[in-house]
Amino acid sequence: FMISAPTSATQGVSIKFTVTVQDAYGNTVTDYVGKVRVSSSDTKAGTSDYTFAKKDGGVHSFSYTFSTLGKQTLFVTDLNNVNVKSQFTLDVFAKK
Repeated sequence: FMISAPTSATQGVSIKFTVTVQDAYGNTVTDYVGKVRVSSSDTKAGTSDYTFAKKDGGVHSFSYTFSTLGKQTLFVTDLNNVNVKSQFTLDVFAKK
């Protein structure tokens, strides 16, 4: 998976990010129909599951809200094969 996300977030405000399913050569896997779990190192932020459909073409946009300040890591994991995963680290700042 390739995660495209902002490098920072505001505590309590959702961010939008995109997950692209890629093969070992960086090509988008347009027929991927697996189920993924979105989670993070922020234990207060929770998890969500999504099953890719053919219409996604291997690309899907998600929203996620961080609750804890500091460096946090976003995880995307294939639920049928936990070895297929990706992560993205960003900074979470307090609301001004």
